[in-house]
Amino acid sequence: MKLNYILLLGILFLGVVFISGCVSPEGSPPEQPEQPSKQAQPPVSLTVPSLPEQPQQPDESTTPIYHGITTHSWSSLITPFTSASEQADALKSEVDAYEAAVGRPVAWVGFASEWKTDGRAFPSQVAASIKNRGATPLIFLNLRSIDVIDENQPVEPLYTLDAIIAGQFDSDLEAWADAAKNFGSELIVDWGWEMNGDFNPWNGAHNGGTTEGPKNYRKAYRHIIELMRSRGANNIRWAFHINFPEYPAESWNAFEKYYPGDDVVDYIGVSIYGVQSPIETSFPSFVNNMDSAYPRLVKMAPKKPVFVFEFATSQNPLGDQARWADDALAGILSGRWPAVRSFAWWNDYWECWCQDGNPAHDTEMRVEKVPGLAKVFKSRLSVAKNVGERPPIFSKVDVGEDLRSSGSPSTKSTDELLPSALTEKPVSSGGLKTLAEQRGIRIGGNYDYELRSETHDKIFEQEYNTMTAGIFWGDGSRPSRTEYDLSEMDTKVNWGLARGMDVLGQTLVWFSPSELPDWVKAAPNSEVEKIMNEHIDTVVGRYKGKVKFWNVVNEAVNDGDTGTLRQEDNKWAEAMGDDYIRKAFVRAHAADPTAVLYYNDYEMESNKAKFDGVKALLIDLKKQGAPVHALGWQMHVKPGSFDAATLLARMNEIADLGFDNYITELDVELPENANAADYEQQKQTFKTVVETFLAARRHNTLVIWGLRDGDPYWLTNNHPLPFDENFTKKPAYHGIQEALLGD
Repeated sequence: MKLNYILLLGILFLGVVFISGCVSPEGSPPEQPEQPSKQAQPPVSLTVPSLPEQPQQPDESTTPIYHGITTHSWSSLITPFTSASEQADALKSEVDAYEAAVGRPVAWVGFASEWKTDGRAFPSQVAASIKNRGATPLIFLNLRSIDVIDENQPVEPLYTLDAIIAGQFDSDLEAWADAAKNFGSELIVDWGWEMNGDFNPWNGAHNGGTTEGPKNYRKAYRHIIELMRSRGANNIRWAFHINFPEYPAESWNAFEKYYPGDDVVDYIGVSIYGVQSPIETSFPSFVNNMDSAYPRLVKMAPKKPVFVFEFATSQNPLGDQARWADDALAGILSGRWPAVRSFAWWNDYWECWCQDGNPAHDTEMRVEKVPGLAKVFKSRLSVAKNVGERPPIFSKVDVGEDLRSSGSPSTKSTDELLPSALTEKPVSSGGLKTLAEQRGIRIGGNYDYELRSETHDKIFEQEYNTMTAGIFWGDGSRPSRTEYDLSEMDTKVNWGLARGMDVLGQTLVWFSPSELPDWVKAAPNSEVEKIMNEHIDTVVGRYKGKVKFWNVVNEAVNDGDTGTLRQEDNKWAEAMGDDYIRKAFVRAHAADPTAVLYYNDYEMESNKAKFDGVKALLIDLKKQGAPVHALGWQMHVKPGSFDAATLLARMNEIADLGFDNYITELDVELPENANAADYEQQKQTFKTVVETFLAARRHNTLVIWGLRDGDPYWLTNNHPLPFDENFTKKPAYHGIQEALLGD
């Protein structure tokens, strides 16, 4: 989304989660949640994260990616230009400043032909100024007489889709096409952008309703393109430009419903924003939203290049604007989304949708005006080898067969292309947590707040009564020995507590070198124990009485057949010896004597040496009086990878030592090209794990490692979880359900 006046409808259209219960993520006022079974804890204070001095460079794709800009000098709709030459001059000054700040020329420049204020003529003077700098103009062709749909102006009174289809503006469009043809160079034209946002006048809801609206959009799109091509304006490349996520996220409004066909579309693309003011209480991740949008885009149009037409975010206490941009650029440049061929930051200044006149609540996103943003863009773009130079013929950017995501061809109907979550009935009430409570256990999932949406949170809350809130040394929470950025953990903990959930904290001490910041690795051994103690005291103390369970030490036993404790690449063992494990538990218990503390490891169900090593560790800790209360079984398994009888016997051995059994990270991996038989095996595996767990002595809490397939934190392409990417219940869900029912 874009434009400050759009945000006047923030409480209706923004995908924002107000923890206080003000606004729901997908843009409609939330229902009042039921009161949690226990009193909600007071919110934890937030800190603002700092940007690392030198962001680590990602591996880059070798495929050229073209760098553009969508400008603050949008049109006279925003800035009161007195003439086209004034707009051209303002645009030139802004792009010059941007290029100087980032150290790289742009391949294209986006601006508006706004019929409300700029007139209906082709914007030849502004387009020529872009052409003269060697870049391609991208023109947002805006047929509208109002700025945004709102309660004061519920419909577009003039440029309706019906009027466009009926040919009421054909003479204007023909003249526009003739001037575009005479321009003589390639143009990109973007009509009807973000059509799946109901804040826009060309959204289906305002042009025929939920049944006919998307169809009318397709007709209008085809009418415009076919008319202009009939005039010989074949130098225009046409864009199909969605907003993500959809507003509202309902089946009729899925962007696939609006796609007019490969024959009239040249480029497909997306707008993805973080927060849109400093006073919002959610900080959506670009990477997570792109991971959700991308597979649907390339399935819809597998032969089309993908543009990130717009991405940007405001500064906000929940996250860092520059870090958000850095994560987005790192993903784009690395080839994470291989069909992406171009990207552009929305280089703008917005007045807050709250309209309170307080500049501190406005959004400054102009890279040249924000030193942190300029630093990120320059560090990424000035050295990136895969950023293409200004292309003389932009349309030659193509998607090779090897770079396309697998999927059905775009000849399928839009209904067939829709994610099933947008057509399936809502998940039934009750959920797994009700069944689990009837069996005397807690059931939960790993909760990554950046993955949330209204649908995600609704299902998570409905199905689970327990959540794992991850905090790791290497996730940016410990930029230095004296700095803590616990804002993400704060948000997750507050979200869970407000819903009456038990919270598991993960993890305090982990050997993994990739999870330790460089400053810890470089610390002298004489300081390591102090560093560990400081961390445990601060983190556990901060959430005392809030985080009920802590994974204190993670994966301390070697893989393979030795069953010994890890020494290699283990900073803690190097500095403190094996006694670091006992000391960590003692310190955690001192910081919160009420917390349940557990040791956590994997492959104990299938690797006897690993299990024996863990068992020996627990016996030794118990002899030393260490406050260890439970064993966490990770259970990252595949169908057939373990024997149920063996698992049951081993869980009972742990119970007989006086420790509770927790399953802390359950998922069942499948091959990427899984078929129906694979999904049935997955169902039976989930069912077997849960049945075995319930049969074991001292079973307590069961945590599934997430909610839905495709979430980026683990086994992204291996379908490991109870819901598919579109929040549809899989056979795996029913396997868990059957086990809890005792069927």
